[in-house]
Amino acid sequence: MSQADFQAKLDAVLKQVAAYDFGGDPATPIALAELSKATYGQPAQRRELADRLAALLSTNVPGGAKELACRQLSLIGGSGNVAAVAALLTDEKLSHMARYALERIPGPAPDEALRQALAKVKGKLLIGVIHSIGVRHDPAAVNALADRLADSDREVAAAAARALGKIPTPAATKALWGALSTASGRACPAVGEACLLCAERLAAADKRDEAIAIYDRLRSADTPKPIRRAATRGAILVRQSIDLLVEQLQSADDEMFALGLGLVRQMPAAGIAAAAARELPCLAAWRQIRLVQALADRGDKTATPAVLALAEKGDMAVRLAAIEALAKLGNVGMAVLLIQTAAGEKADLAAAAAAALANMPDRDLDVLLGRSLRDANPKIRRLAAEILGQRHSPSAADGLFGATADADKTVRQAAIKALGATVKLPDLGRLAEFLLKAPGPAERTAAEEAIAAASAGIADKDACADKLLALLAGADIEGKSALLRTLSQIGGPKALASVCAAMKDPSQEIQDVAARALSNWTTAEAMDELAAIAKDSSNQKHKVLALRGYVRQIGLSDARPDQKLGMCDKAMRLADRDDERKLVLGALGGISTPQALDRALSYLDQPGLNSEAASAAIAVAWRLLRADPAAVARAMTKVAAAAKNPGVKKRAEDLLNRAQGKGR
Repeated sequence: MSQADFQAKLDAVLKQVAAYDFGGDPATPIALAELSKATYGQPAQRRELADRLAALLSTNVPGGAKELACRQLSLIGGSGNVAAVAALLTDEKLSHMARYALERIPGPAPDEALRQALAKVKGKLLIGVIHSIGVRHDPAAVNALADRLADSDREVAAAAARALGKIPTPAATKALWGALSTASGRACPAVGEACLLCAERLAAADKRDEAIAIYDRLRSADTPKPIRRAATRGAILVRQSIDLLVEQLQSADDEMFALGLGLVRQMPAAGIAAAAARELPCLAAWRQIRLVQALADRGDKTATPAVLALAEKGDMAVRLAAIEALAKLGNVGMAVLLIQTAAGEKADLAAAAAAALANMPDRDLDVLLGRSLRDANPKIRRLAAEILGQRHSPSAADGLFGATADADKTVRQAAIKALGATVKLPDLGRLAEFLLKAPGPAERTAAEEAIAAASAGIADKDACADKLLALLAGADIEGKSALLRTLSQIGGPKALASVCAAMKDPSQEIQDVAARALSNWTTAEAMDELAAIAKDSSNQKHKVLALRGYVRQIGLSDARPDQKLGMCDKAMRLADRDDERKLVLGALGGISTPQALDRALSYLDQPGLNSEAASAAIAVAWRLLRADPAAVARAMTKVAAAAKNPGVKKRAEDLLNRAQGKGR
């Protein structure tokens, strides 16, 4: 900006500023900020702007203008502007903004102005000036602040203490140190907090001995409890003192005990877990529980023997906490106890032990659980199978396949279910072979579910289907039926093609199974085939199954709302009975468009569909309420008038009131 342009702009903006007051034209602060921004890189222009703003402060302009000038001087002011700003420190209304500017103007001049102001202001203004001195970390103010520590106004004394705590000099620390023994009342917490700041700063500067001296003095002095607690924490952390931490675990004070728990979790020093674990037998039950939880969170297995001892006997709540902790701290050496506990009669302990076994990261445990599949106790065999499934153990397949022939039915079913969580693609065919020779309907159903569960975790659905299709041709009718049902749960192009082909099987039973499998398809990929069956099949049962499956898959489809509406229209044309039309109306209720609302309303006059059409209209209307309340009101007027079901009528009336702005 040229000097001439700058001068013109400066005069214009300062004229606006001079007329500005609180609540004035917001364009004025914006204009001043833009002018200031334009002076960036132009030191002479910036200095002139600052000087002109400073000059305004001594004139009879409104308070809002002076505050605006101070705010801008906090960004661009220099030492030459300090005197004008400092003159406002005694002004009740503007002192805070003058301090705001002085805190940010660089150089020693603001420090000198603030020190001089100490003798000129009182009360809240004095407290504010002291705060600003602390913000600027002025070492030359230490003596003056130290004198204020004994001020009769306790708020002033507290402010002085806090300011000294922010000044990183030995003199400030010494002043606080001296005041620590004499401070009282409201000043005492402030002195303690300031001393804590000093200690933290010294510790950060690696002046450990000096920091420790302050912490020790604070925790032994008659300071407020929160100060002593913070000082104790600082003393432990700076020293990395295990002995001092243990003292807190032994303390009768619950808050100091809680401090110790936190440090058990956080401190990196070696030996903490062992030292804390040694305290476990000496503690009350509730404290044992809390410490066991802290040790588990720490994850240091040094504590495992002590936690295991608590898990074996004693208070039930403590045993429960210890068993839960062993999920993080335990290893295969704990497994025998946990297995026995999980197979025991005490339900809470059994559940906790089973969860600990399921979550324990030690993979050697899988081997032990695999051996437990051959235990003499069927309850342990079943438990081992369940936990191997929960652990998704990659090495468990052989043992679990063996357990599918167990003499105990509960073990067989647990093993089959576990295979669903552990089997990968290479063993999927093996699981399918078991499906074909399952000893009974319960095992067959469990095997179907296991194959579906295993396939859900395998991305290549066609590869999964291949494992089953390799067995399809040679299977008997019962086996084919099971394979077809399972293929519908796997999904994918190959499975779909095979199930569609089964619709032409010579066996009516296989056709029926295939029709039901298509209707139960887990994705929307079978919709075209289902629509074709619903339209063209001569088998009424197949037509009904297909149409129901088609309607269900409308909800599974990721098609656009207008496409889903077309699907509903198509289903209505294919439907021969009101039972299926009602299902279509249910799907229609899930489409959030005005067209869907109109379509639902069009079925209100059909007696067999009245309630379902009204419910569908209400469901759509709720989702349209915010976007088009007028349209919703028109629709609900029709529904409320036409609905035969009192409950549906009431819902329509309630929504009508909402749409009309009533009853909100």
